[in-house]
Amino acid sequence: MLATLKAWAWRLKREVLALWIAARSPDTPLPARLIALLVAAYALSPVSYTHLDVYKRQRLARST
Repeated sequence: MLATLKAWAWRLKREVLALWIAARSPDTPLPARLIALLVAAYALSPVSYTHLDVYKRQRLARST
């Protein structure tokens, strides 16, 4: 289990690094740069967006 998790984390790090390098390259078109930066930022974000969705749904359910 731990080996699988480590392998997954290593692959994720490699992919995010590749996106970051592509986003910083002057040869990459601007729209692709923006998408790459957004994906890298989302992957490295400490905020769990699934929890935010659950919180929103609970708030909506209480208000109705």
